[in-house]
Amino acid sequence: MSSTLHYDYAILGAGCAGLSLAVQMSLRGVTKDASVVLIDPDQKRSNDRTWSFWEKGPGDFDHILTHQWSSLDFASRYGVQTLDIAPYRYKMVRGLDYYDYARAIIEADEHITWIHEQVTSVVTDADPISIRAGETRLTAGLAFRSYADSSAKHTDALTTLQHFGGWYIKSETDQWDSSRAVFMDFRTEQQEGQTRFCYVLPVSAREALVEVAIYSEAPWSQDRYDAILSSYIEEYMSPIEYTITEREYGVIPMSTARFWQQDTQRLIHIGTAGGAVKPSSGYAFGRIHEHSEWIVDRILAGQTISGSPFRSRYYHYDATLLHVLLVQQLDSEEIFHWLFRRNDADSVLAFLNGESTWWQELKLCASMPVAPFTRGLLHSLAT
Repeated sequence: MSSTLHYDYAILGAGCAGLSLAVQMSLRGVTKDASVVLIDPDQKRSNDRTWSFWEKGPGDFDHILTHQWSSLDFASRYGVQTLDIAPYRYKMVRGLDYYDYARAIIEADEHITWIHEQVTSVVTDADPISIRAGETRLTAGLAFRSYADSSAKHTDALTTLQHFGGWYIKSETDQWDSSRAVFMDFRTEQQEGQTRFCYVLPVSAREALVEVAIYSEAPWSQDRYDAILSSYIEEYMSPIEYTITEREYGVIPMSTARFWQQDTQRLIHIGTAGGAVKPSSGYAFGRIHEHSEWIVDRILAGQTISGSPFRSRYYHYDATLLHVLLVQQLDSEEIFHWLFRRNDADSVLAFLNGESTWWQELKLCASMPVAPFTRGLLHSLAT
């Protein structure tokens, strides 16, 4: 029987959240005095997803960006609106580029061990916590898990899925202005009770990611996404001959669940399981790194890791918007049209990023229908 190994910290799952935390621990010196184990069977050597986010000025990941845009378009049945997003820039990172960046840092740190096995058991009431991955048995003083306990129930939560399909396409002729991206285009066929929109992220005059996102209770088969993409390209792009160079499909859970309530003294949830996915929009990349920095701040300060950086007033804003969309079923196209038509784009992006001022928030709230949003806010505060 193999012996039991012990680590100060165990990171269960090497998705964006697990890699981000391991990288933060290494770059900020946690691993100088502590041992870390990262457990995931996937060695992350394929491009399985794309992350988009916006931030002001230069950022930590500019050296691995696929592209960035200084201008965005918002389209609906009311027309196309070009958004001046300064001082923000909209940025895109391909999954493989991020994995390569993270792996290089992790593999260079002799105090981080990556076990390429599937976690098969976690005994959370043990001290130290007990973990089994394949034939490997180990213990850890503190564990971080990027997937939720399947038995956990969030009965009061509003939950939906953002599921998507996308094509990287290459045109035979110049087709796009690579300084502008389509942020949301609601001109695709809509269905009551759902939110549907397309977006277009050109990385050159002849190459772009074209994607459709849907908020609903269940994902689709790939051919349904493909049908929408084909129709969208035919209807809203100038006559174009193109080839599909890559495809991506995925599902992002969006929920108002208070994920931090699952945490214990020895097990902390991160990533999707830690509430890093923005409940109202599905954006996660920036919030994942915010969470990693928050955790490492507390480790370096010798503090207990409890609570969450996402327990702020923005949680109630997200819950309000989800209530309006899912329960009251207001027209999502009209809501986002009002939001961008009646407010400066940088204020909307600051609000969606959780970094707006009280004054910006008051103006944004005043621009929206009072009754449904009040009902949504009251529901959020009562649950």
